[in-house]
Amino acid sequence: KRSRGAIVMSFTQEISIMLNVHWIAGAAMISLASLAAAQQSAALTRAEVAIMPASVFREIVFNTPALSERLMRLLTARTRELNARLMEQSVLDLRHRLYSELLRLSQPRAGHPSERVVTPPPYHHVLAARIGCRREQVTREFTSMANEGIAEKARGAIIIKKPQTMEKRIADAMREGE
Repeated sequence: KRSRGAIVMSFTQEISIMLNVHWIAGAAMISLASLAAAQQSAALTRAEVAIMPASVFREIVFNTPALSERLMRLLTARTRELNARLMEQSVLDLRHRLYSELLRLSQPRAGHPSERVVTPPPYHHVLAARIGCRREQVTREFTSMANEGIAEKARGAIIIKKPQTMEKRIADAMREGE
């Protein structure tokens, strides 16, 4: 059956379920509970949701080679992303973790090919939770980035003026941390 609407995400304590935390508009939602026999629910705002028993989902996946391959590619990409985030959390300091998260959340800025934009801008406490620090620390880093001309706040967006500078600093910090 299909339904539309705003649905709140909820997760079990299983670590594999954390793969569903970061959503991008238009992405397919795959319930890992269907594969792992765990209970879980998640959806996107303005989502179209197909609800089916786990056995039906498994049958469709295992009997459709193209879908199986797409699912394996999706899970591989998410595993790589989680590995990269774990490495960042282990090696990078707060500033560089914030750079990485902003770049991950950003998209190219229309009309400004060398800039990126994060819209809508996440609240500081949300960014702090994502990178493992306090809200006040994120606020201080934004002030520092604005003073350096790397990023600025605008109405409804965070504009990353120098993404290449952020990327270089992250790469340098990763080399130093290894």
